[in-house]
Amino acid sequence: MKIKVGVQRYSLRSTLNSVPSHREHCTVDPVTLDELESAGSGLQQQIRVARSADQFALYTVTQTHTGRAHTVRIGRDGLRRLGISNPSGQENFLDTQVTNTVLSEAEAQADSELIERVSGTGGDLAVLAPHGGAIEKHTDEQAERVQEALEDKSVRGWLCMGWKAGGGASSRWHITSTEISEFSFPLLGELFERKYTHAVAFHGWTRNYIGVGGSADDELKTQIVNAIKSTLRTAGSTIAVRRASSDLSGSSPNNIVNRITTSGMNGIQLEQSKPARENYWDIIADAVADVYRNLLP
Repeated sequence: MKIKVGVQRYSLRSTLNSVPSHREHCTVDPVTLDELESAGSGLQQQIRVARSADQFALYTVTQTHTGRAHTVRIGRDGLRRLGISNPSGQENFLDTQVTNTVLSEAEAQADSELIERVSGTGGDLAVLAPHGGAIEKHTDEQAERVQEALEDKSVRGWLCMGWKAGGGASSRWHITSTEISEFSFPLLGELFERKYTHAVAFHGWTRNYIGVGGSADDELKTQIVNAIKSTLRTAGSTIAVRRASSDLSGSSPNNIVNRITTSGMNGIQLEQSKPARENYWDIIADAVADVYRNLLP
């Protein structure tokens, strides 16, 4: 569903300009919220904000404002996702369709689109790549590789892959894992129709090491740290591997990798530097698969 709206820059100090994921946030007026809810969307869910056919980005609706009807407010950094600094009188639209449900992977790449894939059966392990394609490169390949390595186990996988011609896929499509809504991503919603004993999510970050986080216990995290360390050492790599630091530990109960587990306490989030993903994505995935091969029934 598309809704015609005006876009306003919100420059006051607020969550639109201060919290870590502020550039991914927007607010709407109550009239617009009612229309979003009638289309099956709403607060804490994702929408597209579009200024033209090729100038748009994904946002999370975090709250309502009391301004004019059919108005979206976005912070200064959030507007940069649209390639602008100050909105003009140009016509804008909200779109409740987050992912494209009909394109192939090749078509999505050519069209700078966002798609999902879900595969597998069973409930022992969910393997997630929330930021695949060109958002956080090679993470979707890692998730696929783990699932394929464990094809004799009870494993399901979810991939979300996005691209943007000329670069900027992350700016257009990235949504923080603690805010991703299974109600906005239809195939993720299918995955959430049940809970899983374990879950692992592959990610990329700008730090220069590999961080193992999530809500899982220390023993499992240590096993994964040691397995990746060993495989990288054998490959001649000096990339550090350790527990993820507290500010990006992946341990929030709102993180999809934790929410999708039966206990909420068996999620692993793997954050990886760009060199790790570019040069060792496959052997890192193999190391993770080996840990779960010994853990799953």
